[in-house]
Amino acid sequence: MKLRILPQIDELKMLYFEKSMSLQQIADMYGVTRGAVYLQFRYHGIQTRARGYDPVNKEYPDWNNHVTQQILTGSLLDGGKLVVLGSNKPTIQFMETKPLRKKEYVEWKNEYLKFHYFEQEGRKACLTSRWHPEIDVLFEKYYFPNGMKNIKSLLTNLGEIGIFVWYMDSGELDISDENDPRIALNVDNFSTEDHLLARRWFEERIGQLPEAPATRTKGRNFKRLIFSGEGAVSLLDIITKASEELGFPLVVPRK
Repeated sequence: MKLRILPQIDELKMLYFEKSMSLQQIADMYGVTRGAVYLQFRYHGIQTRARGYDPVNKEYPDWNNHVTQQILTGSLLDGGKLVVLGSNKPTIQFMETKPLRKKEYVEWKNEYLKFHYFEQEGRKACLTSRWHPEIDVLFEKYYFPNGMKNIKSLLTNLGEIGIFVWYMDSGELDISDENDPRIALNVDNFSTEDHLLARRWFEERIGQLPEAPATRTKGRNFKRLIFSGEGAVSLLDIITKASEELGFPLVVPRK
């Protein structure tokens, strides 16, 4: 068999991910060994599928599904992140870590995301994705070139399901006073400018500018958005509606 030079990595990724060709099929196509193709992917930091992968029943998200997109958007507003891996030809992957008590919720997310779920140290429920062209699209859409999240873009594309996910990720519901319910959303990783942007976004959405107290716990400053009274009721209506639509229950409120 006459050996041929492999194409650029972008073409290899297109064949592998978009056309679901195997490493061996690509190798046969270009007259090289499977190992040569594998080394190209490894050199560029791209994770390959395990042998025996079935391209007909491939485990990738339905990227066009509204729920999938909103789960990703809501997750990125909390602790989910897109991470650039590798220095020569970097690739981008989604990563998220939650306390193990949220295992059922993380597994529910993954029914849509179809990422890799694993438990770390018996204390954390984790998700990581393989590289996929749509991950690159998300990064361009929701991140600045310096690697910081574009909160304005995330909020612009945030819907009711995304709000539900943001709340479920780390929010709190306090109904100890039935006449004054309170909901807290985490904005710990927001800049001061993004913090204000989020407050104004919710003011337009539910008609209340949430409070923004800074609290200090274990030597760290934590930032949250606090909704109370009618604002909390309006936000709870949104979250409850999404919960019913998705068939996943709300967390038990703190009393």
